[in-house]
Amino acid sequence: MDRTTEKQMIRLLAGELSEVEAARLRKRLEADSELQLAFASLRAKWEALDPPPLPQVHPSFASRVVRRAVDGPTVAAGPLGRSTPLWTRATAALALAGGILVGVLLASPSESDDWSAWSRVELTQAETYWETLGESSDDLLLEEVR
Repeated sequence: MDRTTEKQMIRLLAGELSEVEAARLRKRLEADSELQLAFASLRAKWEALDPPPLPQVHPSFASRVVRRAVDGPTVAAGPLGRSTPLWTRATAALALAGGILVGVLLASPSESDDWSAWSRVELTQAETYWETLGESSDDLLLEEVR
């Protein structure tokens, strides 16, 4: 099985193939037993990606949390200047200013122009899958043109 067929099978599982392409791929699956096994394996992996159902929370959970919050010890917050040494506050302020400066220097206008094109692009699930694997989705676009 080649990469193109595998990509098409993933797109079939994601529901991203057109009716014509899906019918063509299903005919190939019916004719080839090796391809059927690969598709069954891929389907099992695909279905394993679904998260398990969330566990049920006991009905008294919220009331117990609220009761503990109300009955818990109260801690009065003192003024920041009296409990924190001056050098600690100065170091924190310098770290914050340095972080802001590094962020400003790293986010140049030319880079933001390059990324603006991505806000208009919406990848399909299959394309996102291949992008995360480090593969280029350009060949998927070429397949759609054919």
